[in-house]
Amino acid sequence: MCSSLTIRCYLLVCSLLLLCRLDETTRVSAWVSSPPQCHRNVNNGAPKTIIYSTVKDAETSIKVDESPIIGSAATVTATTPPSVSHQLEQQLEQSQSISMPSIQYTVPGMKVGWKDSETDLWMDEDGPRNGPPQNYWRQQSDEKLYKESMKLVQDLLLLQSSSSKEDTTTAATTTTSELLINELVQPIEKSNSVRRPILNRMILNDWVPIVRGGKVVATDKSTNNYSNEIDVPYFFHIQRTAGQKLGPKTPYGTFDEHLKPEEEITIQQLVNTNVVSSGVVQVSPDNENRLVKGCCTTNNDDLLYIGGITYVSKYVMIMRQQEEEKNYKDSPVTEIWMKVDSKM
Repeated sequence: MCSSLTIRCYLLVCSLLLLCRLDETTRVSAWVSSPPQCHRNVNNGAPKTIIYSTVKDAETSIKVDESPIIGSAATVTATTPPSVSHQLEQQLEQSQSISMPSIQYTVPGMKVGWKDSETDLWMDEDGPRNGPPQNYWRQQSDEKLYKESMKLVQDLLLLQSSSSKEDTTTAATTTTSELLINELVQPIEKSNSVRRPILNRMILNDWVPIVRGGKVVATDKSTNNYSNEIDVPYFFHIQRTAGQKLGPKTPYGTFDEHLKPEEEITIQQLVNTNVVSSGVVQVSPDNENRLVKGCCTTNNDDLLYIGGITYVSKYVMIMRQQEEEKNYKDSPVTEIWMKVDSKM
């Protein structure tokens, strides 16, 4: 009871600190189709915000990922995912900067509308309009998903920032951090509407690790304000080993087809645009954790496992460690990745 109360108080303090930062937010990011600029521990003065609001000026565009496919070969086995090693902690010292993703709208080419808070008039990019735009319900749904996803990332970065000021070497501190991460992801996991996330096309393309092996590995270098850039140790690119396979055309565009049970995917680990390791794995129809043999092999404690996915969206993917006689939702959180613009 005392431990649970302490965790909730800690989360409340973190949320209040985050709200203080977000009070200064005044602009809106827009998705860009070109790859994000990568730097090595450099702050280029990017805008200090990524939060979207329907009452502020916005410039938006629609992005569709079309990543080329590069194959590789390896074998697959299954074991229990380990924790992040000291080797990965050393990699964080040579991290690279990545811009936060911007909102992706479901309806291509739609005009985003908002209500001016001062004049109470509905607006779009062309000026005042008569009422909300067509498909406004879809716009609101897209914005809600984006806001919830980015809030989770921000909370995790704040948790990492707070933990870095303390002694994180003790078992008690590590356990507290795991409990806090678990508390943060549970609300968004409950909103998961994807029935078989491991087979969903949204797992494909490019990701950066926010949590790796149960530890927050991304960092926000800013001190006073939330930054539009974060530092990450590397990227992951996920693709079909046999090559890209598109699904039928829809009113919203043409996208990758969903994966089949036991279909093989290739996962590449990249530093900037350089592939440093690569492996393959067959996706489990039962969503079980499977080792991606050949990927992340710099140290045995950093091996990558795919499976146990409890949530996936356009922006975030959450994985938990599979444990015997336990439901995934009662197991430790091992991976939280954020989707980014294409690196390939």
